[in-house]
Amino acid sequence: MATDQLIKTCGRLRLWRSTQGFWWSLTSRVGETWCWDPASKLFTATCYFSRTVMAATVGLEWTLSHEERGELGKQQAPATPLERTQLSPS
Repeated sequence: MATDQLIKTCGRLRLWRSTQGFWWSLTSRVGETWCWDPASKLFTATCYFSRTVMAATVGLEWTLSHEERGELGKQQAPATPLERTQLSPS
C-alpha cells in the first residue's frame, strides 16, 4: 500500500503504520512475510491492524527481545514463524 510507513525495525521484524492502524510483520529466512495477530499471539498471512503501537505489540515482547539480541537465528527453532511463536511464553 502506498500509505504504509515503516516506523521501527528490529532484525527481521518491522512495525508499520497506515491509515488502517499499526501492525508488525516478520520476514522469514526464505523471504516470506508474516503478520502478527495480537489477539491470537500468532504470525499469520493476514495483517491485523491495531489503533496503537502498544496494542499491536501485545504478546510480541519475547520474540522482539530475542530478535533484538540476535538470538532467534542462533536458537534451534522450528522452521516456521508460526511454530516459533507458539513456543514463546504467554
